[in-house]
Amino acid sequence: MKTYDEKHIKNVALIGAAKSGKTTLAETMLFEAGIISRRGTVEEKNTLSDYHEIEHTAEARCMQPHYIRNGRIIRLT
Repeated sequence: MKTYDEKHIKNVALIGAAKSGKTTLAETMLFEAGIISRRGTVEEKNTLSDYHEIEHTAEARCMQPHYIRNGRIIRLT
């Protein structure tokens, strides 16, 4: 795996109220970047970034999807 320095890492935080479209936006970004072949949906519980019950846990548990664009790694948090 290639190593990236801090100049080439961009963290993008998707912040919003429950059901405001954060997961849908993340799925669309990953789909458009070619990381996933189809967009999942919250209703079908098949998204890459939400693998637990939708925003109903007090614990912060989520994966950190990422993709590489123009020599930079983009991490969605």
